[in-house]
Amino acid sequence: MKIAHEYRHDNSFYSSLTETQLGDFYIWLEQTFPVRQDPHRQGGGAFFAGPRASVARLRDGILSQLVNKGTLAAVEALQNILNQLPDRDWLAYQLLEAEQTMRRNTWSPLSPGEIIRVTETARGLLVQSAAQLADVLLQALRRYERELHGEQTPTGIYGIGRRTAL
Repeated sequence: MKIAHEYRHDNSFYSSLTETQLGDFYIWLEQTFPVRQDPHRQGGGAFFAGPRASVARLRDGILSQLVNKGTLAAVEALQNILNQLPDRDWLAYQLLEAEQTMRRNTWSPLSPGEIIRVTETARGLLVQSAAQLADVLLQALRRYERELHGEQTPTGIYGIGRRTAL
């Protein structure tokens, strides 16, 4: 509590931690100083902003930093937090927000040349979602399946006819 109170306005002491370390730190803080026991949640009215409130601010700042990092490692750290603290329902929303931030930070639009290549042929497809990708893969697998079933096996050792593949 002393460290949290002394560094309550300075997050630089934990800014050099990796996403995994931040996640582990958050888990420890949440287990030791749970949100449900935060001073401002206890009575609803005015409260003393002492060391315990500083710990709550530190814990929440670490969670916020993970959500806003926008990296795969941050998303994985949040998934680990959610696995370790499954009874904290609000963490699922934090994970969703982190995933959206990661997608925004890692998305790269198609270049004009890529758009032209996709639209030049009848077989070119622009996939914009996981559902569309699943449909494209399913169609490709069905085409491949038809090709396999249409082929005939080579002649047997003794040249006794041909069999169709199953």
